[in-house]
Amino acid sequence: MIIAISVFGIGLYITMWEDRKIGYFKCRNCNELFTPTFMQYNMGMHIVSIRYLKCPHHCKTRNRCKKVMTKE
Repeated sequence: MIIAISVFGIGLYITMWEDRKIGYFKCRNCNELFTPTFMQYNMGMHIVSIRYLKCPHHCKTRNRCKKVMTKE
């Protein structure tokens, strides 16, 4: 049981790490692109491609940020 939980936990960690690093998040208020820290990514509520994150540029509250793949 411990081995199964360990494999599941490691797989989940790697998946979250890669999902965070691929692409960018676009702030709804200031339209800036950013990559959140691992802790911000994990604590942000999400619905499919929208995640509530705090934009590091100038926003003080959590906003709806959409996942985009390119800087265009």
